[in-house]
Amino acid sequence: MGGNRYVGFSITDLSQGEADRIASYLFAHSGKWIAELAGNPIKVEMIGDGKAIVTFPAIAEVDVREFMSMLGSER
Repeated sequence: MGGNRYVGFSITDLSQGEADRIASYLFAHSGKWIAELAGNPIKVEMIGDGKAIVTFPAIAEVDVREFMSMLGSER
């Protein structure tokens, strides 16, 4: 991975409010919407350079600090 650190995890326990907030954020960073997040796992893979690939029922490339900060504010 070219010296970049790889980190992966899944987010599977979301309330409807959390799912809605995260869905809005991810939708803004993805090409198209496919399904609701509630009940569907979200996979996060940090790819380096301050970016992460988030796999949900669509794919989004996000700023890792911004996304992790948003997750932290939900917990």
